[in-house]
Amino acid sequence: MVDVNKKQIIENIRKIRFGIGLNTQNLTEEQKAALKDKEKILKDAAKLVKEIHTRNPRFIFELIQNAEDNEYEENIKPKIKFIVDSDRLIIQNNEKGFDAEDVKDLCGIGSSRKTKALGYIGEKGIGFKSVFMVTNEPCIYSNGFQFKFKYNKENPVSIIIPEWIDEVPDFVDLQQTNIVLPLKPEVKNEINQYIEEIHPTLLLFLRKLKVIEIEEKTNRKLRK
Repeated sequence: MVDVNKKQIIENIRKIRFGIGLNTQNLTEEQKAALKDKEKILKDAAKLVKEIHTRNPRFIFELIQNAEDNEYEENIKPKIKFIVDSDRLIIQNNEKGFDAEDVKDLCGIGSSRKTKALGYIGEKGIGFKSVFMVTNEPCIYSNGFQFKFKYNKENPVSIIIPEWIDEVPDFVDLQQTNIVLPLKPEVKNEINQYIEEIHPTLLLFLRKLKVIEIEEKTNRKLRK
């Protein structure tokens, strides 16, 4: 069942931050200038995000870092799980779940309330955006929010414009935060190499996360 209030949050971000669906016919000159200035800022941000495609594929560590920074219920053993399928990568995390501010953070560049928001990529605060190394359409399902970003080369700003998802796939666990990454054709054969970079000793350097689990659907393997 769709959470109408949370869908409205997504619609408000689209309208207020990106001007999508906004009636611009009766705006004052000052309001028009503000919109034009915002458009330039967003385009500049898109140029920054495009740097992602020239970097090493460290998105796995960014996702682990994000899970480390998340908040968890007291009776929960913090866990992140990577499910590798032939055409997608699913990341599940048993955190408390997204709120409106978390969604807004993902719809911007370098803005976050998390103490270690810069993660491994770091200096420019790309963080979650690193998933665009392997996907053009990351989908997020968390705490009633269900939305995606759909990257369009003709409109680079699309990398931070949220779109509501009406239907939730059967493989999504609504009790957790799910990040679903439909893989680009050119990286499908490489995704296992990225996953292999996750070494068990990594947990020694994490304060919250207690379990990192990897499930390979194609090989029917499960390891922790």
